[in-house]
Amino acid sequence: MLWEKLTLNDLKRVNDEINELNKIDITNYKSIIDKKIEAIVEPVLINYNFLKKYDKCNGNIAKILKLLDDFINSGDISENIKNKILDCKSNLQEIQNNGINLLYNENNLSHLRISIVNIISILNFQKEIIENYMYSSDQEDKKLLYSEYLKSENNINEIYENMPNIYSNNIKMPNFIQEHFKNYIYNIVYIIKKWCFDNLALSFYIMLFIGALFCCPYFFKIGLIPDISIDSAIPTLFFISTVGLLIGTLIYVGFVFQNQLSFNILINIDNKKINNIIKFLVSISWVIFFAIIMTPFAPDFYFIQSISEYILNNFNIILIVYVVILLIFCLVFFISKSTNKFPNIILYFIITVYFDFFILYAVYLNYNNINLSFLVISMFILFLLKIINLSKEPLNKLIISLSSIFIFFTICLISPNFVRGVKLANYKDDFTIKKEFVPKPILNLPNCFYSYNEACTYNLTNEEDKITIKNLLVRVKSDGRYYFRANMNLKDDFNLTKSILKTDKDEDEKSIDIKKRTSKILKIDENTTKNTYFIYNSDSNVTEVKNYHKLFLNFTKDKNIGLYYDFHVHEKNIVN
Repeated sequence: MLWEKLTLNDLKRVNDEINELNKIDITNYKSIIDKKIEAIVEPVLINYNFLKKYDKCNGNIAKILKLLDDFINSGDISENIKNKILDCKSNLQEIQNNGINLLYNENNLSHLRISIVNIISILNFQKEIIENYMYSSDQEDKKLLYSEYLKSENNINEIYENMPNIYSNNIKMPNFIQEHFKNYIYNIVYIIKKWCFDNLALSFYIMLFIGALFCCPYFFKIGLIPDISIDSAIPTLFFISTVGLLIGTLIYVGFVFQNQLSFNILINIDNKKINNIIKFLVSISWVIFFAIIMTPFAPDFYFIQSISEYILNNFNIILIVYVVILLIFCLVFFISKSTNKFPNIILYFIITVYFDFFILYAVYLNYNNINLSFLVISMFILFLLKIINLSKEPLNKLIISLSSIFIFFTICLISPNFVRGVKLANYKDDFTIKKEFVPKPILNLPNCFYSYNEACTYNLTNEEDKITIKNLLVRVKSDGRYYFRANMNLKDDFNLTKSILKTDKDEDEKSIDIKKRTSKILKIDENTTKNTYFIYNSDSNVTEVKNYHKLFLNFTKDKNIGLYYDFHVHEKNIVN
């Protein structure tokens, strides 16, 4: 159905759904089978164990059939009892062939009858709306009719979610349910859109507030409030809220769509063996996925450090294995008796891979700034969403609720990206600072060279009272001060070649004196008696640097980001 447009296709779908609902068998088969079961258990054979097992089947026909087979094979039974069992099995198989997998008691059936009557009544009302819509030429009237139509979709969707799953083998019913849920989402969007246009000013301020919320997790973590003028705050926060809501919407739509595809595929799979294979493959894929997610945080969980190291050393292979398992998972779908399976399976695979890789990318891009508690909560919610994706029940409202919570925590996880994207905080830049206000440990940073992209010193002029530091991380500007972080990722012992030491891409390596260049860039001497030094290897024409980290004893060492030094400088002491 197109946006704000009702067509003959919608009318046909409504008529088809009414016909399918009228076909649903609401006979009380349970009372019939109960009487046959009672007849099987003769007074002389009083078998309470059998009756208890029958009650535990909860009306599941497949389980009852297995129980009857086990009872026949359990020992000597009379020919009369055996015939009664075979008669009962025949009845159950006939019921099963009619598309019914569960036997419901009268209370459930009464609820089902009322639900069907209510849905048909609403569908007949929808027929009138669609017919009036198609015959009307008044655009305002059409908008009102369309709004009424979407409201009625909400009512139908709610009834379906509370109905017993008696339509599991009915090929068309899941498609109708999906259509109603899609229109339910349309109605939410329609209401939000209408409200926003009717309250433009308030909507604008809400967008600014949402933008501020998206930034808050980062600033809460560093414990500083950013300096930002009103003039720059408005476009910045509006942009952040727009991007954040777009990302949230994509995640939300993706989860809902994935769930609908999974429901449409699984609803028609009754083969127990295939269901077990699906559960097995899913379990393996989940273990791999969550292991990859938690790998950067392995040092916080010492018992998985070895697993972490293995994953990092074989990262590409692990990802390939994960994708292959998903492909096998989808292949199992394909060989099952799913309806319209191929397009649904292809879409399911694409969406699953896309969103899983999006989550992996978000975690690995931001793991230095990620709050582990937020990540654990997010992954737990994601785990629940993946479980629900394997359900044969239309748990649409639960999907919406969990997706909303997951989106909130995901936005919190990528908050550093938002503030970096608008250069509000958490970005790298070059600064020329009055030398007297630069901490002494910072002066030990290497001079800049072409292949190095962390904090380094760089002087274009010979002014000794100023120093330029490139690639400083601006954690935030607060209370007139820039809060910097200088990262240093060179190893303690390492080798340097002429190609590494080039000051620009086009510099001729032949013109480089490797010993002088090493000494100048790293600010150390050859074969010195000091703790940090380098050795020139004439055979390989490289310099071997030793104990380099001893120059940075005042730096903080972090298991994820290496060596860093935090300091702040007032903006009046920054030249550029």
